[in-house]
Amino acid sequence: MNEPSKSQWQLIPRLRNIILAGLIANVFFLWIQVDPHPKNTFLCDPIERFSDFTNWIQYQNYTRYHLYAEWGSPPFSLLIATFWKEVAVVVGPLASFCLYSAVCLALHSRIVFHELGRWGGRPDFSTWAILSFLSYPVIFAFDRGNPAWMVYLSIYAFFYFCRKERYQWAAFFLAMAISLKIVPVLLLFYFFYKGKWIPAACTLLETALFTFAGYFVVSHFFHGDYSMALFINGLKSYHAAYVVGGLGLAFSCSFFSLVVLGLQFCAHVFNLSTTPLSWTATALPYCNVLTLGMLACVCGWAWLRRRTMSEFKVSSLLILFLLLVPPVMANYYLLLCYLLFFDLLRLDLSSIPFKIYSICLGLLMIPKAYFVFFGNVNLDVFLNPLLLVVLLCCLLLSERRQVQLKDIQAKTRKNPTALPASMAGHAS
Repeated sequence: MNEPSKSQWQLIPRLRNIILAGLIANVFFLWIQVDPHPKNTFLCDPIERFSDFTNWIQYQNYTRYHLYAEWGSPPFSLLIATFWKEVAVVVGPLASFCLYSAVCLALHSRIVFHELGRWGGRPDFSTWAILSFLSYPVIFAFDRGNPAWMVYLSIYAFFYFCRKERYQWAAFFLAMAISLKIVPVLLLFYFFYKGKWIPAACTLLETALFTFAGYFVVSHFFHGDYSMALFINGLKSYHAAYVVGGLGLAFSCSFFSLVVLGLQFCAHVFNLSTTPLSWTATALPYCNVLTLGMLACVCGWAWLRRRTMSEFKVSSLLILFLLLVPPVMANYYLLLCYLLFFDLLRLDLSSIPFKIYSICLGLLMIPKAYFVFFGNVNLDVFLNPLLLVVLLCCLLLSERRQVQLKDIQAKTRKNPTALPASMAGHAS
């Protein structure tokens, strides 16, 4: 067990209090609303509850749901769905969902218990329960029943085994996450940062094997007309409907969400009934260039400072970009904010940027469904990307501050009289 510092000791109850107060405040605000969905809930339409899970396993209703065409689920994701479909055949869809959610929540709560236990022994029950079950990402992910749970758990296992220097297992879990969502391929940079080229290559090889296994099993034993061409068409359909068409806007935390909101605001100002799809399609490449360019710059900077930069800052930067870069990143992927929290517990929290960081992280983990506008968009969609950008800036500023302090300390050791007394004292 690590010896807890004062900053870490204060961070845990601070986050707990923000989560509890934010949830109560939003539930009370929504309770006094007289209008129906979407103004009286921070979740999706109640008639669609758990629908991500039920649609995911509905092979027998292929014609009705058009699962492959609409969602573009990767082959390995459909292989996992096959397992839960077979469970549903035996015990029923609702029981299958309950079992899936129970397994995911149990693993998540065990992770929270383990991470909190590193800072002061066994956490008290209220802190553990609030952090484990009452945050907005957990409630939203449970409401949807989305496979995002498995992506979050796989990414946690990837970082866990990397820090245990068991890279064969880290490669396995990163390959699993990439096979489920594709976007976690960004985390390969973490291997490069640590100079682990062979595990990175193993990750790509295992990803290919997982994808092939999913394709082979689904197409040969469960759905004969499934093909890679159908998967590619599914991605195109998803892009047309959820990215360019804006269907993914209501519960997205990506940077592109801000861009689409800006376009809709312009449409409102100029009295256009809806934002022209051509505006969104035109803005998307520029947004991709901006976010990917920022990612490349930050990764290059981290690579140049790989001997001195904390690995926990690097992992947090990658998680933030993983949430910001995709054009649509639904709010259940805010489960990754728990990884930001665990990294934050391992960093020096004495600087002002980290104090701001901890507050913004808490705000990310509460519902902010206030003042619905543009039909079904609330402040959550506007604030979440902004908070993620603030977190990114805080991490970068904190690193710059540490570089300046190290320079001051080096100059002080060489010639203490060459610096002002205030700076020399600060460096000491």
